[in-house]
Amino acid sequence: MSTFRMVHTDFWRDPVVVEEFTPEDKLFFLYLLTNPATTQIGIYRITRKQMAYELGYSPETINSLLRRFIEQHKMIEYNEANRELLIIKWGKNSYKKGGKPVIDLVTKELAEVKTIEFIPKAARYIPVEGVRQAFETYYNRVKPHSEANLDESCHESLDESYPKKKKKEEEKEVEEEQEMVSSLIKFMEQNGYGLVTPYVIEELQYLVTDYEPALIEQAIKIGIENNVRKLNYVKKVLSNWETEGITSLAAYQAKKQVKPQEANNFLSFVNGG
Repeated sequence: MSTFRMVHTDFWRDPVVVEEFTPEDKLFFLYLLTNPATTQIGIYRITRKQMAYELGYSPETINSLLRRFIEQHKMIEYNEANRELLIIKWGKNSYKKGGKPVIDLVTKELAEVKTIEFIPKAARYIPVEGVRQAFETYYNRVKPHSEANLDESCHESLDESYPKKKKKEEEKEVEEEQEMVSSLIKFMEQNGYGLVTPYVIEELQYLVTDYEPALIEQAIKIGIENNVRKLNYVKKVLSNWETEGITSLAAYQAKKQVKPQEANNFLSFVNGG
């Protein structure tokens, strides 16, 4: 199954890209963001030979580009011994929400990192607290006596004055959403949708903020019935229903004249029923 990496269209209007990047810089950085070796944490193993082969550049050109991005643009670091690359501000725009599915994936990928000192450098730019804490927890476990003070470095640019009550309410809301996402993932995997990718997880996170989870599951069920097990199909079904004024499972049951006992009970599924 393909892995997706999203690049913001604002990339092309970023002042650094517009004013400082050469055409080769633009291609190289897009490659660093989207090549097959990339991970969800912005730290991955890749050799210079790999880069040269996949881009069709000479080893000399790759060496020159790496130097530019390390020394001039200061956007990456590269560990020669481990053949490991860090995109320093990867986390700044890569995480919209946290939650168990994302944190589980992040923790799994952190366990593969050889250049441990890359972890606090990556964590510093992650705005989502739960994800940043996953980096902190892992780093402090594998290198508890590091001279780096991760707590200070990761929080230095964050607003600590945010009201605690409001923060707790938002965290509870996010947690509830992620429980629903986890249940939807489980339902999809149990019904032939295959391995759920990080892209699908992120799309489901957006869907649960726009649609009732029970209605999303019903759309997934429609895909199963029609043997079209793709998230884009599920999204299309939901969009069509929204056009028809169907925004809840109850509305679906009423408009489609589906008997309640025949509809898939999402809450029962969440509770293991």
